[in-house]
Amino acid sequence: AITAPRPPNRQLHRRTMGTENITNLTDLSVNFATGNISHALVTGLEISRETTDNRNSANSDTQPTYDDFFRPDPSERALGPMPANTGNPSEARIDTFALYVFDTISFTDQWHVSAGVRLDDADVDYELLTLSTGETTRLDKSESELTWHSALVFKPAETGSVYLAYGTSFDPTVDAGAVGPGLSENGNSVANVNFDPEESTNLELGTKWDLLDERLSLAAAVFETEKTNVRTRSGTDNTETYVLSGKQRVRGIELSAAGSITPAWSVFSGIVYLDSEYDRSRNPLEQGQELLLTPDISFSAWTTYAFPVGLPLGAGVQYTDD
Repeated sequence: AITAPRPPNRQLHRRTMGTENITNLTDLSVNFATGNISHALVTGLEISRETTDNRNSANSDTQPTYDDFFRPDPSERALGPMPANTGNPSEARIDTFALYVFDTISFTDQWHVSAGVRLDDADVDYELLTLSTGETTRLDKSESELTWHSALVFKPAETGSVYLAYGTSFDPTVDAGAVGPGLSENGNSVANVNFDPEESTNLELGTKWDLLDERLSLAAAVFETEKTNVRTRSGTDNTETYVLSGKQRVRGIELSAAGSITPAWSVFSGIVYLDSEYDRSRNPLEQGQELLLTPDISFSAWTTYAFPVGLPLGAGVQYTDD
């Protein structure tokens, strides 16, 4: 149970969810050569079934009001007992079948190419019981997508590499909602059964180095991720229907360092800068704005010490800005 700001009240959200997942992943790795070119081929099959039971409800009656939206009082208690979860129960079953093949081709000790494709097929069966009427809504959806990835790697030294990578991915309709997997026939729902998947591309340039007899690892990367077919409201009101006309992009820089000061004392630190934007949205309140939950800067640092008695202890700090 969590609370959310819904002026003039806090609003209590209750969610009861259970998930069962069974997955089989079969990999086959083969190393071979074609002339002077060596190959490290990985191919595989993935089969999974995930079943999720979900129930959600919201309540403002037992929650206090607040005078200042930006300065809520966390010490204020609810006005009454915890209400029951009266939401309509639902069940979603997702069957996933995937085939993939990935090959790392070494032309020389310095030049390597990696490339691969993956075919995903996701079949979704969804049921929603409306308690007030006793009616059960049944929806199903089948989505198949072919995604791929490629990278060029140059190793100027045995302990260092520079790479340029490009890849694609997709987000199936059933995972679009924020309250658990589900489908809907309502045009006002982000999980509209008639929508196509959201699609993404990622371009990345980076380098990795192992120094000081491999006691220190350094990595740096610049990247851009772009998502198309983004679900956006057709207007500013929450009653407006969703449309597949949005476009989002994130550009970033990532730096990290990990190493061992002594055989027992290890450290890690990393920092990420993100520049995000709604490139295109039918909702004018989103157009040109930063993406939600995408901070400009995130930083973390951790250190771990392993005592001779076999007890490791660690401490760290994390920072995330607005």
